[in-house]
Amino acid sequence: MKKWIDLYKNLEVVEGLTARQCISHDNEWLCEAYMKTDYNNLSHSDFEDTIKDYMAYLIKSGEKFD
Repeated sequence: MKKWIDLYKNLEVVEGLTARQCISHDNEWLCEAYMKTDYNNLSHSDFEDTIKDYMAYLIKSGEKFD
């Protein structure tokens, strides 16, 4: 958390952590929309874990799925 606050105070941009973009009322206001994402660090197990989490969510929420 301290690192992110220091980056914010110093107006530093670090790929994957921060972004700096001029926006208006017509633009997306989520920082993630302007951050670069490095997909090279994703593994097959990351994908599997995400699918498992989603399936657990569906079961907990009572959703029916095939």
